[in-house]
Amino acid sequence: MKIAEIITEAKLEEYIEAAKKDNQKLVIDFFATWCGPCQMYIPIFDKVSNQLENVKMVKIDIDTITEPTAIKYGVSAVPTTVMIENGEVIGTKQGFIVEAELIKFIENN
Repeated sequence: MKIAEIITEAKLEEYIEAAKKDNQKLVIDFFATWCGPCQMYIPIFDKVSNQLENVKMVKIDIDTITEPTAIKYGVSAVPTTVMIENGEVIGTKQGFIVEAELIKFIENN
């Protein structure tokens, strides 16, 4: 699955609504281009997106969103992985995580 890189909050809301409509979980990687651990996490996030079905995965650069949006999704550090189901946050992981941990996070929420 190709991961969409979201550059606006409106686009993020579109993905949340689309996932809700399709009865899928949405997993968001909040990252920053200047963040070393974020750059190490990108290939893991990409790989997992190709392994799992019935889940949409997107990434958003925190430097393109407003502070209220970051607060809304619990982003106080990067990388932060947020899972949304039915329009609601159901899980959050802060910091770099390995492939097995990301898969477990998605499958267990």
